[in-house]
Amino acid sequence: MLPYWGALASSAKLVGNLDALFIDRDGSRIGQGLTQAVQKYSAPGPNLNWRFIKATNLSDDSDIIRMVLQEQIWVAVVIQPNATFRLATARMNGDHTYDPSTAIKVYYSQARNEIATGNYVVPITTQVLQATTSAYATSTAQRVFAQINSNGQPNSTALQMIANAPQTISPAISWTMVNLRPYQAPAAQAVTLVGNIFLCIFAFMITMANSTARAIVSPHMAFMPYLALRLIVPLLAYFPLSLSYALINLAFDLPINTNRFGQGAGFMIFWVYVYLGMAALGLSIEAMITILTPRFTPFFLFTLILYNVSPVVLPDELQPAIYTYGSGFPIWNL
Repeated sequence: MLPYWGALASSAKLVGNLDALFIDRDGSRIGQGLTQAVQKYSAPGPNLNWRFIKATNLSDDSDIIRMVLQEQIWVAVVIQPNATFRLATARMNGDHTYDPSTAIKVYYSQARNEIATGNYVVPITTQVLQATTSAYATSTAQRVFAQINSNGQPNSTALQMIANAPQTISPAISWTMVNLRPYQAPAAQAVTLVGNIFLCIFAFMITMANSTARAIVSPHMAFMPYLALRLIVPLLAYFPLSLSYALINLAFDLPINTNRFGQGAGFMIFWVYVYLGMAALGLSIEAMITILTPRFTPFFLFTLILYNVSPVVLPDELQPAIYTYGSGFPIWNL
């Protein structure tokens, strides 16, 4: 059980492995001020690994969205183009339609891992933006009111414009969270973790049943037919089991469709992956029963489940480096 405990123990200390992008598309007072503030920001507790990218390196937000969806980064904070100009214009004209949340967009994918995004990525990003934007709003408000009273007499026109659009002073700038892949299917938790344990147990039951049945005929078989029996029977048995496992997810409206292949092909791809995973787990048990015999194979089942599940309870970035072994195991790939 120690590997499972160890997989969870160090997550808070390893939050710095979660990559976050900060991109300034404004290039003016807001963009430059927030970039410097985030670079200097330091708070007790975990912090993300912030990387500051020049806007010229990414043509538009579609490139950033693609990076998030392809799991190259966990979150991206983008200062929108002309944020400073739009704020200044809204103040000058008293534009009551000005929306402070249009100044910054935050892109992330909750469904990549709801634990990492919910416990670390979103709260830490929100904390950073809250602190830096509040400090910016305070300093810019002081500057605006100093200009209004520069001659000792308040500029009534400027005050009227601020009264028309008070949001240009407080909060002045804010942000919009863009969740590119919401986690809207709680049933997926059953499929991605506990369900894979069920697959392993199903494969174990097939192996034990096959072992008992073939013990009757194996003394009368040559080696090659006997070997074929051990391989073909489990692989055939995995077909209906994996299909039933895939079908039960439809009953709970699990979204297994893909943008590229659609609902039907998405289901078939899902079924194939389940079958391949079950074959990998089941044939490993089939191999070990030769060495351990049916009496001791259940001990191997426990080990197989433990070392398959431990690397997947959290993202790789939040686990010690030793858990990268999981990339070579079936459940990690499932």
